[in-house]
Amino acid sequence: MADSMREEFKDMPAFNADQVETLQREFLTTLMDLSRRGVITMIRATDKNDEASVPLPG
Repeated sequence: MADSMREEFKDMPAFNADQVETLQREFLTTLMDLSRRGVITMIRATDKNDEASVPLPG
């Protein structure tokens, strides 16, 4: 799946700075909305050995 997505993104034109800012703002707004509604739970890693900072397999 990652390889497929990588191929799709490879052919996309680069974003300009305004587009990047808009995309980042929309992503973070959506992320915070999901958190407020309880759909996801965000946790802050306290240090490098914290379980929350360990990458998931796969």
